[in-house]
This record gives sequence, C-alpha cells and structure tokens, in this order.
Amino acid sequence: MSNKDEHNLPFPRSLTGEGSDRIEMHVQECMYGHRFIKDQHPYMILLEALAVCSEVPLGLHKVTSQSHEPISYNLRHRRRMRYIVFSDQNIARILNGNTISDNAKWSEWKDATARDYREKSQNLKGFDYLDSPFDGSLKSLYQVSQILHSHELDVPNSRRHSSKFLSIKGEDMICFDMREAKNSWSPDRRFFGRGGELVYLMLNRSSYASELNCLIQSKFLKTKNWVNRIAKSISDDPKDGLSKTHIGYLPLQCHQVYNQMAKDWCTILRIDEAPSNFLFDPLFRITGLNLIEYFSRRSIEVSSGKTVPAILVDMTNGDNSKVRNLSKSILTRQRKLLSDAIGAYIDSRLKNCPDWKSVHENRTEASRILNKLFKWEADSDLDPDSQLQGLISKATSRSQNNIEKCFLPLVKGIGIAATRPGIGPWFNISDQMISALVLANVAKTCELSKFTKKLYRKYRIVIGPEEAEEAFEKLPIGVQCFEDNLNALERRMRRLSLTERLSDDCAFVTNPWWREEEV
Repeated sequence: MSNKDEHNLPFPRSLTGEGSDRIEMHVQECMYGHRFIKDQHPYMILLEALAVCSEVPLGLHKVTSQSHEPISYNLRHRRRMRYIVFSDQNIARILNGNTISDNAKWSEWKDATARDYREKSQNLKGFDYLDSPFDGSLKSLYQVSQILHSHELDVPNSRRHSSKFLSIKGEDMICFDMREAKNSWSPDRRFFGRGGELVYLMLNRSSYASELNCLIQSKFLKTKNWVNRIAKSISDDPKDGLSKTHIGYLPLQCHQVYNQMAKDWCTILRIDEAPSNFLFDPLFRITGLNLIEYFSRRSIEVSSGKTVPAILVDMTNGDNSKVRNLSKSILTRQRKLLSDAIGAYIDSRLKNCPDWKSVHENRTEASRILNKLFKWEADSDLDPDSQLQGLISKATSRSQNNIEKCFLPLVKGIGIAATRPGIGPWFNISDQMISALVLANVAKTCELSKFTKKLYRKYRIVIGPEEAEEAFEKLPIGVQCFEDNLNALERRMRRLSLTERLSDDCAFVTNPWWREEEV
C-alpha cells in the first residue's frame, strides 16, 4: 500500500460527531492522525499507550484496508485510591494523634475522610470497602498510601489528584487522566491527548504486535507484582467508576516507522534484568524519537519530497559554534518542513479534485468542496482563493493537532534538543538519550563507527564525518568539526561507562545490561 494514498482508512464515526472530540477540520488528521498535542509530554504519551495496552492487548484487533480498528476501551477512575494517595490529609493527622485509642482511629479516619470527600462528590459510598483488606489498621493503610505515593510520576508538577499518575508496575497502578465536573468524572485530554493511542495503533499494526504484547504484560502489567498488589488492596471496585472512550485515528494501514518503533520496544523490553521503572525512561525517549521520524517522513510523503532532512546532533553541548549553528539551522528547516507540508497537502488534494478546477468564482460551490474534502466550514461570502487561504492559515496556526507546534516540545522532552537565551533551539543530545540509543541499538558490543552509522540509517542522526558525507551533498562545515563532534560523543559515552577504547584505532560501545546467555 502506498503511503501517499491519503484515504487508506476512513475516519471512525466516533470522531466525527459533536462533543469534546469533534474535529474542526480534516487536514493534519489525514496527514498524521488524530491527535497529537503540544501539552502532552513524551512520558505521558508512553503512559497513555501502556494504559490502552492494559485494556486492549496488542494484536487483539486487526486493521484492514477498508476499516480502522473498532476499538473502544474503559477508563478506570480509581477515584478513592487516588484521593487517599494524593489528597487525603486526615490519615497522618489521626494516626499521629493522641486523643483517641488506636482501635477508634480507623472509624475516625473513615468518617473524616468521607466528609471531606463528599464535598467533591455527592455520589459517595464511603470507604467501607477498605475494612476487609486492612482489618481496621490505620497504620497499615498509611504505609500503603506512602508506598504508592512514592511511585508518583512527575512529582514537581502540582496537579489535581484526578490528573496525577503512578509509575506502572501492574495493571492496578494505571490511572487515566480525568476531570471532575458536576459530581462525576469524565475523560480529560490535556495530559492524555491521544498521542499514546496513536502509538498503540502503530505498534498494533506492526509485525511485532503479538511479541510486544507478551513483553508489555511481563514488564508493566503483572498482577502479582508486590506494588501492584498493594495498589489493588486500596483500589475502588473495578465496576465503581468507569468511562468508555473510543480510540484515536491513524490514517495509514502500514508505515516503515511502525515496525521500527515496535522493534525498538522489543529490544528494550527484552532486557530481563532491568526493572520496569528503569526501562520506562529509555522507552519514552525512543518512542518520541520514532515519532519525530514518522512526522518527518509523512511530511515528505504528502509533499512529494525526495529526501528527509538529516538531524545533526551537537555532542559538544554548544562548545563548537559551527556544529551548533548548523544544527540550529537544520532544526529550523525541520519545523518549516512540517509547516509547509500542510499547504502542499491541501494543494495536492485540490489538484486531484475535478470540481475544484471548475469552481472559478462560485463561492458556494467552493465552500461545499472544502467542506467535503477537509470538513472545513469556509465562509461562503469570500471568494474561493480567500476561502482556501483561510483554510491553510487556520490549519497551520491551530494549537491542537498541529505537528509543527508539537515538534519542539517533543524533541526537547526526549532530550534531543536544547534551548538557550540568545541562541534558540538546536539539536543537542542528553546523557539519558545517549543511554536510550545504546539500549535500543546495541545487543552486546559494537564498534563506535558502526553504532553512529546505525543511528543515521535508522533515525537520520548525523554525528561523525562518515554520516555527514552521506547526509550532505557538500559538507556545509569543515570535516574537522564532525571529527570533533564524534570525539565529544566518545568522551561522554566513556563517562557513562558505555564505551571503551581497546586500541588507538577502535572504540567499542557496550550495552551494560547485555547478558551472555541472551544471545
């Protein structure tokens, strides 16, 4: 199937109606999917993808050339568990008090917490469900709440308890992004903006879906993990608080990035000795890197471009100004590519529309065609050219589902770009991202030159002179700059214990989690 076919899969009806998921236009939705938003941090994309995996195992639903996966899934509220872990102020106060006996503290806590919680929801059954698992021991409940609280993700950010999350060590630790309104909870799309749903669909459409499902279940969704058992003991009844939602939209049935991302996931998750909380960091960074590759390639495809721009990563942390400035210009070019692709996509659709070619000055007909092709409510009082320019302007400036606006937060969030006052953003890799690249691309050991070449072939990352000569028709800066960049990478990797030089001619990259019996 050609990736240039913009109508591979029809939009699901669940995303075309009224309400909070109503889509304003079908432009970037058809180019990349519905939807990616700039407010969704890269680790939230991974968290959302794993949450969908817990409800709908990978490989359960197959996509066809005629229909999108018919996936709907439950969002478990876990309202009381989240309130106890993230908001309750009574448990420590009563436990440490001396005015009542230890036996009476349990009832005192339940009554006090129920009163406070009723202010947030009138439909409250109380906390009697905890009587059995904790046998009236407030101390045990306090210890459990503290253990779970220590597993909170993104602690520095102060959010309402319905938008706080736990690191995932089992399916009972999964918390969806929710909002509280009119004494009930409903899905929120600020932190779970659907980007994770689209990552799920990419993995589901890859050749590794079944293998990945087993690995994800083993690493993140174990029910017997001791922390997960603790979370289950404090969780609400699964039937008490559920919302159903439909999955987002991914336009292409297949794409080379789907398999590349899935293979990277498999490589990282096969590291048996590493705990899930360790794997989470490299996994979200590699996921974000593959999304960058997906956005760039899709932009070229819909623009009928021939080449995808390389990503020159400054390993000197800005010390080499020539490398930094070239890297900055390439990042600017990447963002412009994403923006220009919108107009190119709209123009290509209209060029293939016979009705548009004959529209001339018929304003009503122009409005009808733009609505048919792009679901855009154009102002029929304007002439056709003005209607078209209005569509392009809105599509490139909109805040939601605008990949150009998502790009910079994404590259910075995964650690492959930096920004400084007076300089602006440029591609600059972090130590955490270096480690993620090693875990996803080195099984045992390999020569440094082969490692950097693999990064270029997979992700278009340019570091040393060999990759630069392949990426650029003519080197924009001297070859020594790329030599210095490669040397800087080796120094940083040596500091991270990821490489060692066994001779003057050859340095080797080592995966510290590799085991002999795994090969």
